[in-house]
Amino acid sequence: MTEEKTLEWCNELVNRLEDGGIWKIPRSNSVLKINKKLKRFIFILGEDSEFEATKEWFGKIGYSVIKE
Repeated sequence: MTEEKTLEWCNELVNRLEDGGIWKIPRSNSVLKINKKLKRFIFILGEDSEFEATKEWFGKIGYSVIKE
């Protein structure tokens, strides 16, 4: 997938999720919660490699990814 398509996919995901919604990534059993007001995902559970990849890609569309 090209970078452009990946960023498009990231934006579409953000648009589909409601504020406070949960996103589960099946391949790594990662779980994230979105805060649209603060433009960030809270990484609840998952592998460090998934955290880093999510942080990188969603950072490119203006969303931070943090661990709590």
